[in-house]
Formats: sequence, C-alpha cells, structure tokens
Amino acid sequence: MELKGLSHEEEFKFIMKHYLAPLVGVKLIDMHPTQLPNEKNSLLTIKDQSLIFYEDKKSSNCYKISVSKNFPEHCMSLLNTVYEGLNEIRYKTISNEIKNKYQDFEHLVKNYEYIVQKKVIHWLCGNKPYTGVLKLIDILEQWNTKTYEGRKVPFAFTIDLNSDEGKFSFDDFLHEEYSATFSDGITSIIHLDKNLKYIDYDSITSSKNLTNDHSNTPYRFGQVIKSFTKKKIGIYLLTSGDIILIKNCVIELVKREGKWLNFNKDIFSQIILGNIKTDLDDNFINLLNEIYLSSLDVSFSHCGGIIACIDPKLVCELTTPNEYEYIINGSQETSFSLKKGIINYIDNLLPNNDIKDYEENRKKYPKTFDNEEMKKRFKKREFLLKITERSKFQMLDRKLRTELISMDGATIIDYEGNIISIGAIIQNDSGSYGGGRGAAAKKLSNYGFSIKISTDGYIEVYIKDRIKYNIK
Repeated sequence: MELKGLSHEEEFKFIMKHYLAPLVGVKLIDMHPTQLPNEKNSLLTIKDQSLIFYEDKKSSNCYKISVSKNFPEHCMSLLNTVYEGLNEIRYKTISNEIKNKYQDFEHLVKNYEYIVQKKVIHWLCGNKPYTGVLKLIDILEQWNTKTYEGRKVPFAFTIDLNSDEGKFSFDDFLHEEYSATFSDGITSIIHLDKNLKYIDYDSITSSKNLTNDHSNTPYRFGQVIKSFTKKKIGIYLLTSGDIILIKNCVIELVKREGKWLNFNKDIFSQIILGNIKTDLDDNFINLLNEIYLSSLDVSFSHCGGIIACIDPKLVCELTTPNEYEYIINGSQETSFSLKKGIINYIDNLLPNNDIKDYEENRKKYPKTFDNEEMKKRFKKREFLLKITERSKFQMLDRKLRTELISMDGATIIDYEGNIISIGAIIQNDSGSYGGGRGAAAKKLSNYGFSIKISTDGYIEVYIKDRIKYNIK
C-alpha cells in the first residue's frame, strides 16, 4: 500500500482490521461499517448491545459488532487505551489533512505496531512502571528468531512491579545462549523485579506453595500460573512463538504472528451471548466458562478438535435417526429410512436413544451389523458411555475433556451441558460423511454455536455459518 494515496477512510479500515478487530476477537468482515450519531464525541462506545468504533471523536463513520449488554468494563478499558494511542499517531485527519509525517507506509505500520504494544503493556501494568515488561518482550522476540541446539525454546517469567530487590541483571544473562535451558512455564519459572533483576527460581518439583487450581488458565500451564503469578505479571514465550501475558493468574493477551490477540474469557462469552440472542441463566454462563477453558486446553495442546453447543429445542433435528432407522417387514431387514439429522444414530449418546447393543443388532440385522467396522463403532460407544458416566460436560475432569475433544469428529453438548455425542462424524451437505473441521463446525453452528480448534492452536467460534469470534 502506498502512503501518498492513503485516504483517512482506508487508514481507519486498516487500523480496525489489523489492530482493533484482533483485540476484540473478530474479523473485520464481521464488523459492520455504518454511520451513527456520535453523541458522546467518543472513539469507542457501547450502544444497543453493539460495540461501536468511531473513526474520530467528531465523526459519525464507524464499525460496530454485536456483543452482550454486559460487555466487561476492563475490556473496554483495554480497547480505549489502544485506540486512543493509535488515533494520536494517525497519518491523516478526517478532513484528509496530514496529521503526522511518515517516510513511507512501512514506517507508519512500524509506529502502529510499537504504539499497540506500548499501550497493551501500559494497560496491563496499570499505574505501575512498565518499561521492564516492554524490554523483556523485546528480548523474547529476539529469542523467537533463534534456536538452541537446533530447537525452539520456551521461557517463563514473572515480574513484580512493586519490587526492586533483585541483585543480578537477568536481561544481560538472557542475551547469552546458555540462558535457553532455564524455565518452561509448565514445570518452572523465573521471578524478576521491575528492573528485570533476578529474584528467585521456582519449580513444581521444589516449591511448597503449589496449587492444583487450574481455573481460568490452560491446564498445561495451570499449576505454574496459579502457584507463582499471583499479584504479578507473567510473561511466557512458547516454542510456537506465542508470547503470553498473564496478570493475577489469568491469561489476558497473546502475541501471535505479530498481532496482539485477546484471550479474555469475558469477551469470548459476551460475543457468543450477543449473537445467539437468547436469555440464558447463570448455569449457561458457567458452562460457557468451562467450554472456553477446554478450548484453551485443546489449543495449547495442539491436538485440534471441535466443540458444539446446541439449543435444546433443536437437538431432535440434529439427532433424528438416519441410516440406521429401519423399515422392518416382519423379521426381515428390507430397506433404509433416510431422514434428516447430521449425526450417526450410533454416535447419539443421549439416554433417550434406546439403541440395542451390538450382539442384538448383529443377530437381528446381520447384513448391516455383522462386520468389523460396526463392531468397532459399538465398542467406541460403550467406552464413551463408561468413561463419561452420562455426566454433564462441565462436571467431567478437564484433562479428560481435552482428550475427548481431541478425538476425530465433534464433541456435541446442549446448552445445559448434556453430552449428545463425542467423536461424531458430521454428515455434510452432499449426504456423505467426512470433511474438514471447518465444514463440520459450520454445519453444527446452525443449531447453536460451534468452536473449531486447529492443531496450530487457532480458535474460531461459528454461529449460523459465520465466524463470530476468533483467536487467530
């Protein structure tokens, strides 16, 4: 893109697409360009359950996205902080006059990226000095381009913004190759003061302050995060290249492929609530939290999967028996009754599915059931019923949930957490079974909402065939 011909409308769209939309967890295509009265002369506001970004405090040009009426205030604070910073360094005003001079478009983009990072860290640290956090992220980004002994390496730190008691300059040490062997965020972490001076080293094999609380954190890193980041800023570099920011034991933001992404569970929940347009109680809010945590667990385990949450009123459409509902003439198996329904009859785990066991079906309908494939499917069904004990999704062990979601196929539950199916192969529109995760997630989204987690760790929430939220 050429800087010279860049209009104020194009610059606004660029800012929305590359910096603000990722912080909300949406794509620009799902933020609707429009014109609305700017009654409060603001850059950002919420009105009629829409999050509205104005091009300027004096402009009515804006983008909006549907959210819940309870959109979290601390998320508004983050978006305001970042957008105010971006607006200050814009190239042009809304009258197309040059506001700040730049050498070229690349120079402008570098300034955008710098100000976003600076404002994100400023927001994270509140009123505390944040230069040490910025410096550490810069060092970790340098490590992100290197390997040690032929492999990418992880790091994990806490920074105590209230402390200056460290005695050893750890940022100097971090520039050395041999620093690569210390801390991984799963079993160990290093504590620094606000000046990046070394305070202490902790690991789950030596500390007496461990907790088994994994709430609001990925299970894989939960013990270290919950045990050691209380009242501190946590900073992780993963082998995938992601930089994770943690505050008071909760993951707030992730920098992935140069973009700051919002991992906040409140935004995840509020965007889903704002798009499914239904009144649901606190039990559903709690279920959303557990779905979010399982999505994080699958994302950070890089195993991939699909979770779908279905409106109870539509479950019967989803599970209507298809190729295994028979029209029986006497005792003979004569033909199939192909009804709608997109999950296999055998995959339906609900109590009202009175499917007979394998041996009974094999004896009664040998042409269809007397084969190894059917035997395997019934064994899978039997195992899933045993291991889940017909418990609700939110009552299952989190590690077990991750392993169930990682099975080939989709994990499907209803708005109350009742398990409909696990490892379900979704029938696509052509009438055959199979297809990619994206196609299956899109199909399931017509019954409620669905979440696709890729093996790269990306998370996409589908509602009515459209991606409404993503961490990507």
